[in-house]
Amino acid sequence: MFQDDPEEVEALEQRLVAVLNRESPRSMDVIHALVNILTLAIATVACPDCRKAIARELTKAVPEMLETADQMAAEAQEAGFAPVERHLH
Repeated sequence: MFQDDPEEVEALEQRLVAVLNRESPRSMDVIHALVNILTLAIATVACPDCRKAIARELTKAVPEMLETADQMAAEAQEAGFAPVERHLH
């Protein structure tokens, strides 16, 4: 995926997680907010072809996200995140 500065990415991730820890929003609210943030971030890229490339990279990342979701869920619970209390289907 596009990653110019791994240290900056890590710092941003840590700041976002800190907000999530403080605010304790529902998981689906977090997902919807992150989708909105991603949309805004993509919209700030001037080149339409680059925006499409970013969207393709995000699409490619989804299977890996699903493969590691169980491991990450266990880690999130250890870090104090509560699981979603409802099913989405």
